[in-house]
Amino acid sequence: SRGNLVDDQAVNRAIREERLYYYVVDDPVNGPREIHKDHPRIICTNHNAGITLESAIRLDLRTFGQVTDGIQGRKPAHILNSDVLDHPRVKAFLKTE
Repeated sequence: SRGNLVDDQAVNRAIREERLYYYVVDDPVNGPREIHKDHPRIICTNHNAGITLESAIRLDLRTFGQVTDGIQGRKPAHILNSDVLDHPRVKAFLKTE
């Protein structure tokens, strides 16, 4: 879970009482809160722990490509909200295939 969504005291109590054996928390970028620090059954990761230089470059390139497609009147290849394509302003802007 994300750190700000869970009661730290309740988590530590559940760990101590073995009602919760492990706890993995996606903590804020500034690192784990003191209450969880160095606990053997609590894993704290930064929210951006999976970001690498390569993935950041790929994200930038894909974003640039998506924006370029839209500017040039092409439907972006990886659109998440395809309902937007039915909007009259978008239909008028996109080239027909």
